[in-house]
Amino acid sequence: GTDGLAVSAYDRVTRSTAMVAIPGGGYYVAGRTTGQPGDTRLALMKYQADGSADMTFGTNGRVSFNYSSMQNIISDVALQPDGKVLVCGSFQNVGTWFFFVRRFNPDGTPDLSFDNDGSANRTAETTDVCVAGGVVAQPDGKILMTGVRGPGRFMVIRFNADGSPDTDFGNVPSAYSTYLGGGGITSPGWIVVLPDGKILLSGDARVDGEQSIFLMRLTADGDPDPAYGTDGVVAHTLDSYNPNGSGLVLLPGGEVVMTGVVPDDQGVGDVLLARFDADGQLDGTFGTNGYTLVGFDSTSTSGYDLAMLADGSWIVAGRSTPSIGCELYHFTADGQWNSGFGTDGRLITNYPVGDPLDARSVVVDDEQRVVVANDLTLEDSTVVILARFL
Repeated sequence: GTDGLAVSAYDRVTRSTAMVAIPGGGYYVAGRTTGQPGDTRLALMKYQADGSADMTFGTNGRVSFNYSSMQNIISDVALQPDGKVLVCGSFQNVGTWFFFVRRFNPDGTPDLSFDNDGSANRTAETTDVCVAGGVVAQPDGKILMTGVRGPGRFMVIRFNADGSPDTDFGNVPSAYSTYLGGGGITSPGWIVVLPDGKILLSGDARVDGEQSIFLMRLTADGDPDPAYGTDGVVAHTLDSYNPNGSGLVLLPGGEVVMTGVVPDDQGVGDVLLARFDADGQLDGTFGTNGYTLVGFDSTSTSGYDLAMLADGSWIVAGRSTPSIGCELYHFTADGQWNSGFGTDGRLITNYPVGDPLDARSVVVDDEQRVVVANDLTLEDSTVVILARFL
């Protein structure tokens, strides 16, 4: 880019949702584009390592697609080991909601070996709004995605490598579905596959009447793991009014780290960084009692995504309200906030023009450079901007 910034230049308003780094250099960014009112299309953009659009991908570095003339939502992007790229989301068609996983070749063409047309869809069998969460490829080629089905019902769906439904998975055809202890899921969550084939999920929910961050572990067959928490679920309130988790990174020892926001009873949020051990309990050697909160006077802050550096330390991307720019926070490997990072413990990037929106995604590339996907509102449009930090 220019001065460390790469700005998308497309003929429609563009917003980002998720990003993944490409081994060897480059980035995929999933999002949406909007033209006339009601004309919203889902999009996948590919950037080269220098921030320029990869012109070998789709049309001018982008593919766009839709499923219906009603609502279309894109949620996550992931890479397979063979270089093919996955996106997941949901859409509404004639009132009924569906979840989807779409697979592309590295040049942006649909992978026609995946459910014949490049897209595997599963009906949610409801007219209530459904939102997908994360998508991940298992080592055996099968594909998992998470989502919220209607008012608070959690779903984990598995497709075979060819896009067909894995009918041996879960408690309903090709999926595991639960209300999570009679509460209600308030976010669709993230997903990682453990080395032993078990599946770990995270999200936000009301568990036993309390708003909580939860971790859920399923067996490789999609059943709750009875050896994990209570019926496969561990929930944490963090002594908070309304905690929300975001992002999930798996460590070699089976621990996981997440970011998010922990508001006080006035709704003013602090950035959260927490580590949980392999049993789902807060790791007392990390931060203070397993987590660290970072806040600033009169400003509500949130963490949206996180990435680990080679030395084990952590970069969190987020925002403040009112928004003052793309924000990064740095934490040591043991969860201590680095108050000497940037200015007063946060690095704020004020772009030359425009009004920055949420910094939703952050990655660390092969050369240990931090790259953030941010949206920037200009006078008459919104663009995706990638910012790279050394």
